[in-house]
Amino acid sequence: MSKIYIKLELTSDNASYLYEGFAIKKNNKIIYNDEGIMTSILLGDTIWLSRKKDYEIKMGFLSNAKIKGTYIIPEGKFDLVTETKDLKLLENSIKIKYKLMINNAFIDDFELNLNYSIDS
Repeated sequence: MSKIYIKLELTSDNASYLYEGFAIKKNNKIIYNDEGIMTSILLGDTIWLSRKKDYEIKMGFLSNAKIKGTYIIPEGKFDLVTETKDLKLLENSIKIKYKLMINNAFIDDFELNLNYSIDS
């Protein structure tokens, strides 16, 4: 288990989001608390991103594939699909370009860039 420093940027045509802070990396899993939102990223053949607070979202990314996930809010559960256009898993970074659909409705195209380093 290592304490790491991460910088995560999520952008689309309509919005952008930046998180910088500390996380824990244990085996192939990165875990951090983003202002009360528990976030985990599971690294493997398919990369899984989960966020949970008063909602829960689980998205999967696999190069050139559509992956089913879930989006649960107090009003109900919705089908979520990510279509990964480009995925690069490097030594200390992840770069993903994907299309997000919820209940068969196109939401937006996103680009996620995560860089991390071991905290010394």
